[in-house]
Amino acid sequence: MYTKSLQHLLLLMVLFSSYCTVAYDEKKAVNIYIGHQKAPYVTNLSQRQGLYFDLVRQFNSRSENYRFELVYMPRKRLNRNLHEGSLDGAVLGVIPAWFKDKSQSKYLWTEGIFEDYDLVVSSVQLSFEYQTPESMTGQTIVGVTGYYYYGVDELVHQQKIVRVDVENEHRLLEMIILGRVNIGIIGHATLLSILADNESWRERLHLSKNTFSKKFLRRILIPKYYPELLRELNPLISSVINSREWQKVLQSYY
Repeated sequence: MYTKSLQHLLLLMVLFSSYCTVAYDEKKAVNIYIGHQKAPYVTNLSQRQGLYFDLVRQFNSRSENYRFELVYMPRKRLNRNLHEGSLDGAVLGVIPAWFKDKSQSKYLWTEGIFEDYDLVVSSVQLSFEYQTPESMTGQTIVGVTGYYYYGVDELVHQQKIVRVDVENEHRLLEMIILGRVNIGIIGHATLLSILADNESWRERLHLSKNTFSKKFLRRILIPKYYPELLRELNPLISSVINSREWQKVLQSYY
């Protein structure tokens, strides 16, 4: 009796597992690309840790039609694929201004997900106070390779500002502390995450009272040839960000 019950239970488990595998495989696979690796959004790429990975896992647990895969692609390559119309997926964690699409006519854009804003940071010795991009004239700024800084890059092209690129925001702050550059631009959420692990840096850095940007919401860019993705993602985003489960995820980072 016991043996037959156990066999019956094992058979049900195998059947259920097979059903789940088939259902999972029937979902359409879609790549969601990211062009940067910075905390808290990506804390460990190889171990797939960070808010972006948490978000995609939430999408996959809710979507009946798609299986999303988060993929890192260097920003320059992302830009090239978008320009060529060959990107096979969407781009997470970006805003229209970064892709020269303020009118939102070049690409499709989801509703906002992560609130953030950009700060201007310098050494305590310099204590630079930002006013406008023109107030940086004559300075050497540090940025992250592939990033577009609205208003600043235009002055760089006019040779009014010198721009030095580094691989990530952690290195950006190091360059300022070491005195190799004057000024840097960094996201608020990323700065908080880095300083949490480098407390001694706080008293060596100066944050301008005026921010580089107003608050914005990081969104998902979708090429126009994937309109069905926009119809899928907006309801998913709303479902995730309004859930108690997601609020608990956010609290674990901030």
